[in-house]
Amino acid sequence: MILDRHNFTNKALILTAIGLMVVGGAWYLRPGAKPAKSDVMPDVDLSMLSIPKATSEPVKVESQAVRYLSIDDGSVKAAEQKQLKQQLNHLKRAGSLSGGVLTDEFKQATHAKMTYRFGRKQPLSFEPTQIELSGFFLTGRQYEGVLGERGYDALYRLFENPSNKSRIEIIETRILEDSPVVMYQEFMNKTIAGTPVLYEHLSDKKAVNYQKARFVHKDKLYVINAKGLSQGEFESLLTTIIQ
Repeated sequence: MILDRHNFTNKALILTAIGLMVVGGAWYLRPGAKPAKSDVMPDVDLSMLSIPKATSEPVKVESQAVRYLSIDDGSVKAAEQKQLKQQLNHLKRAGSLSGGVLTDEFKQATHAKMTYRFGRKQPLSFEPTQIELSGFFLTGRQYEGVLGERGYDALYRLFENPSNKSRIEIIETRILEDSPVVMYQEFMNKTIAGTPVLYEHLSDKKAVNYQKARFVHKDKLYVINAKGLSQGEFESLLTTIIQ
C-alpha cells in the first residue's frame, strides 16, 4: 500500500487520517499480514481529531507459528473443504478425525526403539522439551524432518511404563518463521493452559483407551499419542508441556 502525498485542506486532512486508520487497522488485523517496507504514512496532526478510548478487552496476538483458519475460509479448496467437514463430523460423532479407527498410533515405536538402542545421538535445530513422567521411561527415539545446518527439525520419542504397559509417543517439530502451521478453528475442541488443542479419543478392539492431541506452543508443533492413560492423566501431561 503506497500513498501519494497531496496538499489537503484541514477538513480533507482529517477525513484522510480517519480513512488511513480504518484501512491500516484492517490490513494489520488480516491473518499473516506483514507491513511492506515501502509503506509510507503521511504526516498528520492527530491533535485535531477526537478519538474515543477503546473499552473492549485487548485482542490476544496470534502466534506467528500458527494460522487458525475456518474450514469455510475462501483459501480452502472445495475438495479439501469437503474432506475437512467429513473429519469434523467424525470428531463430533466418534471423538476422532478417523471416526474411531486407529491409524498411525505407535506404528514407528519398534523402529524408534532400535534407533535409540543402537543409533547415535544426532544434533537438533531446537531444544527438545524436557519430559518427566512418573513411572515412564524413555525407550525409543528417532530423528525426523529436515537435516539442516544446525540439525534435524523434528524428534520422535517413546515413553513406556513397564508396570501397566501404558505408552506415550511425542513428536516435536520446530516451525520455521516463514512457514506457519495451518490449523482449523472447528477442530480445536479443548483449551489447555490457554492453548487451543485438537483432542481425540478412541479405543482398539480390546477396548484399550487411546488419546491424541495436536497443538502449537511457541515455535513447535506437538503431536502426542497415549495408550492406557486416563483423560485426567493425559490432560495433566499436556499442561506440563505447555506450561
